[in-house]
Amino acid sequence: MSEELKPQPDPAKSARHKPSTTRAEQINQAKEKLATADSEGRNRNPIVLDDTYSGLREENRVVMRNAIALNLENFRAAPEGFTPRPVRSFPPLREVAAPFASVIVPNYNGVHHLPVVLAALRSQRFADFEVIVVDDASSDDSVALLESSYPDVRLIVNRHNAGFVQACNTGAAAARGRLIVLLNSDTEPEPAWLEELVKAFVAHPHAAMVTSKLLLFDRRDTLHTTGDMLGVDGIPRNRGVWERDRGQYDAATQVFSGCGGATAYRREVWEALGGFDETFWMYLEDVDFGFRAPGRVGGCLCTEGASITT
Repeated sequence: MSEELKPQPDPAKSARHKPSTTRAEQINQAKEKLATADSEGRNRNPIVLDDTYSGLREENRVVMRNAIALNLENFRAAPEGFTPRPVRSFPPLREVAAPFASVIVPNYNGVHHLPVVLAALRSQRFADFEVIVVDDASSDDSVALLESSYPDVRLIVNRHNAGFVQACNTGAAAARGRLIVLLNSDTEPEPAWLEELVKAFVAHPHAAMVTSKLLLFDRRDTLHTTGDMLGVDGIPRNRGVWERDRGQYDAATQVFSGCGGATAYRREVWEALGGFDETFWMYLEDVDFGFRAPGRVGGCLCTEGASITT
């Protein structure tokens, strides 16, 4: 603002010429006068009662009034029939029953994998489940793909890359199902996969978690894992890793823990243990969960028929 347009305080009313005690006394007198005004409130100016406004120096009040005056030409009269807050009607909220299972797919730059895993989930024989994709701040077109082509998927987008473990916990916190099912984005579950996991929980009500048989994506006759084992040296190992799949691990059996990329967890157990420990960031969080789970309920079960390629 140029010096000629800048409002100048009235020296006669400047704070430099009026003691603070006199100013405070005048303000109190004005407040008392307003407080004793008639009940209809005539001649009241509510802003004078505001402590912030009353505490402003006189020249600052002049600047405020001048700024409003300079912008008068920007104001437009409201047209006839103008409604400041139009009445909007909305349909009543529809009650939605919680699904039996929640399948959580953590994703990071997996735009080329998502169509495969989501198509496989649409082909599941067991249909009472929801799909939650937690995108961990991908820099590819993952989010755009999900928003445009998969409206049935619940999408959670992290602003910053927080890691696989936190993405799993975020999805589980938003899940509504009785089972928390974690599934890697670069997998392709068989149509009976989720059905077999659910059947195992029903048949074994004390199981904390149920895991799957994972086969290599490009060599589907070769095992990646059929559950975690814990050696006498304290080192966890993938059961059956790199072996040719001849059905030798198809029978349901108890294992130490399950791979976090294709394991279902009973919701009450997950919540009681606080989910995955986020200090692991990306690896061995599932083994740590296996250490903590047996003390509360009966361990992990690798079930028959729940096959998946990864």
